[in-house]
Amino acid sequence: RICIACRDAGVLLLTLADKPLWSSIRSLVAANIHEELVPPLLDEEIRDIFLQHGAPTEFVDSKLMKAVSVSSHRHPVLVVEAARHFAAGAWQWSEESYGAVVSGSYAEGLDATTMGDIRRTVSDDQQRELLYRIKLIGSSFGQEYIQWISDVSPTVERAHERFTGLIGLWVQRDTSTLYTVSPLVASLRGSNLP
Repeated sequence: RICIACRDAGVLLLTLADKPLWSSIRSLVAANIHEELVPPLLDEEIRDIFLQHGAPTEFVDSKLMKAVSVSSHRHPVLVVEAARHFAAGAWQWSEESYGAVVSGSYAEGLDATTMGDIRRTVSDDQQRELLYRIKLIGSSFGQEYIQWISDVSPTVERAHERFTGLIGLWVQRDTSTLYTVSPLVASLRGSNLP
């Protein structure tokens, strides 16, 4: 999540967005805007989202909520999708609902939107190929992984250059030397790879 603050005529506007502003827009208003990464949702925030979607108290106090926070990576879009999934099932706890949380299948409805966003924001085919390969890593990774996965046939040319273009929106810095892929990409069903 990104918090965007804009001061215009003495008014401060704060907005939460899933993505940073496009660089073309940011360059036009750079003097009047401040963007800041917002940390993952807290347990209390996840609980509040479920309550706002009509979850009964016993549901939000269950162990299932821990599984939701883990499988969603505390990402707001995935948490809301989980809440919608359980609301559609009348908040019934079952082995099937637990399996949907653990497998991430509750978020399958987001796949088309996420892939559309990827196609819209990553115009280079090889850069998209690299992103889908990064998804396969499954955990925090260092720069050496980029070389390893780009060397697999068919190779991704200029992989490190293409990788830097993914940082921010689809890949985030975990530490000074480690990165993670966006939870929206990590939750995609299928690999989009041959």
